[in-house]
Amino acid sequence: MDIRTIILLGFNCWTLNIVGMPGQPPVFFTENKGQVSDQHHQPRPDVRFYGTQGPLNFHITDMGISYQLSRVETWRKTDPRDAYPENHGSDKVPDQIRIHRIDIAWPGCNAHGPWLTANEQKGHTNYYLEVCPDGVLDVRSYGDQWCPGKVENRS
Repeated sequence: MDIRTIILLGFNCWTLNIVGMPGQPPVFFTENKGQVSDQHHQPRPDVRFYGTQGPLNFHITDMGISYQLSRVETWRKTDPRDAYPENHGSDKVPDQIRIHRIDIAWPGCNAHGPWLTANEQKGHTNYYLEVCPDGVLDVRSYGDQWCPGKVENRS
């Protein structure tokens, strides 16, 4: 076993520790119907599904998976009158955030193969973002997704 394989196995075990911890909410895979963009608000049609579990974000693409871990390095105080809904009533907002990204390619995969889903979650989400100003509607999330021939085991 080479060093890259050992590092990849260790990272996957660490990731499973995060997403498999008792008391953590379940992981869901949200389909991309045009609402996913890069940091410059450009569409990312290669992203098929994405999800979040605590500090871990993941994006499943045609050619592999990207993991992103983030943490707030420093906070800054805000005026309580400038409350942001995402702050949940806090007077602090992130000032500096550190992001680590790891891309894992699936060599030889069928990039245009069919994606299968299971365990559809109730409800849907509609997005109106800079990348999709006319709206992306009826976006669904699933408990399982897989692409036959890419990965043998689901989820």
